[in-house]
Amino acid sequence: MPSRDRCGGAAFPVGMAVLAFAMFSLPPRQVAAVGGIAVLFYGTVMAAMAWWQPQRYPPMVEAGHFVIFLAAVSLMGLLAVRVGALRRRLQRQRAELALALERIQFLANRDELTGLVNRRQASELLQVEQRRADRHGSPFCIALIDLDHFKQVNDRHGHAAGDEALRRFAVEGAKRVRATDTLARWGGEEFLLLLAESGLPLAREGAERLRQALAGMTIEHGDVRMCLTLSAGVVQYRPGETRVQLLERADAALYRAKAEGRDRVVVGD
Repeated sequence: MPSRDRCGGAAFPVGMAVLAFAMFSLPPRQVAAVGGIAVLFYGTVMAAMAWWQPQRYPPMVEAGHFVIFLAAVSLMGLLAVRVGALRRRLQRQRAELALALERIQFLANRDELTGLVNRRQASELLQVEQRRADRHGSPFCIALIDLDHFKQVNDRHGHAAGDEALRRFAVEGAKRVRATDTLARWGGEEFLLLLAESGLPLAREGAERLRQALAGMTIEHGDVRMCLTLSAGVVQYRPGETRVQLLERADAALYRAKAEGRDRVVVGD
């Protein structure tokens, strides 16, 4: 009897340990398959031993042991279903959290209306370009862009039409800048174009592409059809100047563009 007790006593916990590991690492269907195999194997061995050595392995005792084993395996199967449901729920929650974090990051760096880089992110990119220019002497330029007479669009056609005009300009403008450049919404109807590794001639061409794109565009919103223009002031960064000084020079060039009749790009001092 001692050898039989050791044999039967070892089989049961080993089987339960296998199912416990399977429950936490396998899908419920695979756990059920492992449990079914364990029940079939355990039951076959017990039946065979009871058939061959009934004195040593009484059939009624073995049947009782099998019922206990079957109940334990069934309970483990139910737990596996519950663990699987919790695992799927956790996976869904992780996916939802990842999407939420991605959305938060997008909103932190992007303008919600136009999808362009927002002012905060544009300011950080501008600082990066300043440090690169001061360290390596690589030139860069910025252009401050303002949509001409935009207030009249809102007054005549409503803010929804104005929002559509901003979105259309953002979409079409983003198609016409280089991959190394950044078009950002600076505020209201004002935009900032950051042109990396560019001197004034190349920067002026970049701003001019945007001006021509907008001038040749008809923006529709419901029954409203709008044609807009833009004014831009372009300046090149001077090593050592502050961001405020750079923006002030660009703003002065933009003011000149408006004073000279709008719908034009002016290169600042």
